[in-house]
Amino acid sequence: MRKRKYFHPAVFILMGCLVCLSGCYHVPAGLPEFDLAIQAIKDGKSTTIVTKDMECVEEIGDEQIKQLEGLEGLKELRLNRTAITAEALHSIVKIPDLIILSLGETRVKDEDLAILARHPKLQHLSLDKTRVTDKCLEHVVTIPNLEELFLWQCAITDNGCTTIARITKLRRLGLDETRITSAGFKKLQTLKNLKFISVWRTGVSEEDAAAFGKVVPECRVNR
Repeated sequence: MRKRKYFHPAVFILMGCLVCLSGCYHVPAGLPEFDLAIQAIKDGKSTTIVTKDMECVEEIGDEQIKQLEGLEGLKELRLNRTAITAEALHSIVKIPDLIILSLGETRVKDEDLAILARHPKLQHLSLDKTRVTDKCLEHVVTIPNLEELFLWQCAITDNGCTTIARITKLRRLGLDETRITSAGFKKLQTLKNLKFISVWRTGVSEEDAAAFGKVVPECRVNR
C-alpha cells in the first residue's frame, strides 16, 4: 500500500506567502491600478492620475506612460516616485488636455525638460526632490503658459532666479530648501503676477520677505 504524503505546515505558509507576493502588483479586481485609472479617464469618471499611493508605483515606467498618448480628458498627472525617463516625457507632450504635471522624486534630468516646451496647455509643473539644477530652467522658461512652478529641494541658486524672473505668467512659485539667497530672491520682484512664493529654509530673511511684499503687495510670502 502506497503511503500518503503529508506536508509540513511550514510548506503551506510558504505557499501562501508566494501567492501574496505574486498578487501584490494588482488591485483586488485583478487589474493594475494604473490601468484602472486610465479606464476611469476614458469613461469620463476622472480627470486625474496620481501614482504616489499605488502599490506598484516604482514599477510604473515609460511603457505605462505611452498608453496616455492622445488620451483626452486627462488634466492632472502626478508621477511622483515612478521609474520614468525622458522617453515618458515624449508621451506626456501628446496628452492634449494636460494642465498639471508632477515629476517629483523621479530621475528626470535638466535636458529632459526641453521636451515639455512643446506642450501648449501645461500650467503647473512640479519637480520637487529631483536632481535638476539651474540648467533645467532654460527649458522650463519656454513652456508657453506656465503659471505654477515648484522646485522643493532642487539645486536652484541665485543664477536660476534670473531665469525664473523671465517666466512672466507665474502666479505660484515654490523654492523651499533650495540654495537661493537674498540676492536671488530680489530678482523675482519683477514677477508682478505672482500671488504666492515659498522660500522656507533658504537664505531669504524676514527682512527680505517684508521688502518683497512692498514691491509685490498682492503676493503672499512663505518662509
